[in-house]
Amino acid sequence: MKLIAGNSIAGKSIAGIGTAVPDHKLSLQDTLDAGAAWLAGRPAELALFSRFAVSSQIQNRHIAFRTEEILGLNGYPSRLERFHEVGMNLAERAINAALKDAGLTVKDVGTIIFTSCTAPSIPSLDTRVIDKLGFS
Repeated sequence: MKLIAGNSIAGKSIAGIGTAVPDHKLSLQDTLDAGAAWLAGRPAELALFSRFAVSSQIQNRHIAFRTEEILGLNGYPSRLERFHEVGMNLAERAINAALKDAGLTVKDVGTIIFTSCTAPSIPSLDTRVIDKLGFS
């Protein structure tokens, strides 16, 4: 999460940065094991997943819930609901850290830049957190 002070990006700078990561951490081997459980009986998809995981060169990943819970979620609506729960908490933590780092309050902020490829939704997570925290 990067916090930019002002009403537009033009002529402004990053005022503060706050980060928050999920509580659970997976090693590359944990990721490959989870992929094997998820794609059991689908060898072509497992091979593609494994190739992608290894070639990304990501040694550790932070994830929102234990792999058993992720694998047990039944479809996109369930995943989206859980993403909103955890994502709101992470967004609030990151925003509060960025505000503290910058010495600002929500009233001082005119622009928030947010990105996520985890679970696209309407309304988006940033819109939800903007409303909850009282940004203009």
